[in-house]
Amino acid sequence: MLQDVSFTYQRSADTPNPDTVPPRIVSRSPAAGATAVSPALPVTLTFSELMNAATITTATVRLRAAGASSDVAATLTYTGSTATLTPSAVLNGNTTYQVTVAGTITDTSGNPLGSNATWSFTTATLILSFGDTTAADFGAGTTGANTYLGADQQR
Repeated sequence: MLQDVSFTYQRSADTPNPDTVPPRIVSRSPAAGATAVSPALPVTLTFSELMNAATITTATVRLRAAGASSDVAATLTYTGSTATLTPSAVLNGNTTYQVTVAGTITDTSGNPLGSNATWSFTTATLILSFGDTTAADFGAGTTGANTYLGADQQR
């Protein structure tokens, strides 16, 4: 004969609740597939939880131009749940870059990301412009420093 049975379970206050959920990347900038990205912007990624900062290094968060044999020189900072990779110099214009985040980075409980996360973006074409901001007071008969005068060849 069947009888109803019930029981309750209560976790002891001194028994930790283990975190076994792997972290996720919840936002990234530039976005995957983005085009016309400013070559001066850093790469940022935000995780779903606090990460073990010791596992977030320039060896585990990398930026590389398509076809290049080495990573872009950069500094990496990690604050809260956000990592920021700032290239040491402005990136090349009209170039595709790939970001790779190693699957070995872990959260504060030791759970790894699991697999490498990669995405690409393309920088905007660099437009260089130059201007002369030198001012001279020709009415006073003087030129400013670094003002150059040329002769008019038309007579």
